[in-house]
Amino acid sequence: MVQDRWLPFIAVALSALVLGGFAWLVSGHAPAAGVGDPLPVLAATDLAGNRVSPEALSGQVLLVNIWATWCGPCREEMPSIQALRDRFDGEGFEVVAISIDGGWDQERIRGRIGAFVEEVGLSFPVWHDPAGSSRRRLGTSGVPETFLVGADGVIRERVVGAETWDDPRWIETIEALLQEVRDGRA
Repeated sequence: MVQDRWLPFIAVALSALVLGGFAWLVSGHAPAAGVGDPLPVLAATDLAGNRVSPEALSGQVLLVNIWATWCGPCREEMPSIQALRDRFDGEGFEVVAISIDGGWDQERIRGRIGAFVEEVGLSFPVWHDPAGSSRRRLGTSGVPETFLVGADGVIRERVVGAETWDDPRWIETIEALLQEVRDGRA
């Protein structure tokens, strides 16, 4: 039995937990988006500074990659993401890479992102989210982190860390998701 003298301490501890949890929810943190969840509403800017969102790409199989120019593994996996995008060009598959590079001089940072895009030869949309709203809404733990989304808007795969995206496993996975669209199941 809990002695009466402990009840005030327990009440304070429980109150702190409840208030802390409420503050966490109000601050914009969401539970991690996982397989079977709909892709949350995301917002970023293109490299010209215009507001963009992946909702404009609805109805397509989508690979959303959260990355940063300072992240070595992110830089290493980008060519395989481009190869995957090239493999499925025109078939209802799209890639969106959302950079979380931050800092005070957004124009300079967008220039650095643009230079990387040009250097690697990326032809898919590369967006910028320095405030990290996409990371918060997806509940990512770091970079790179990638979400493969079916044409129905539901997350089918969540990958933490770098991957070789033009590997046969991913090609088969995307072919299956595209077949769902052709069969009218998505």
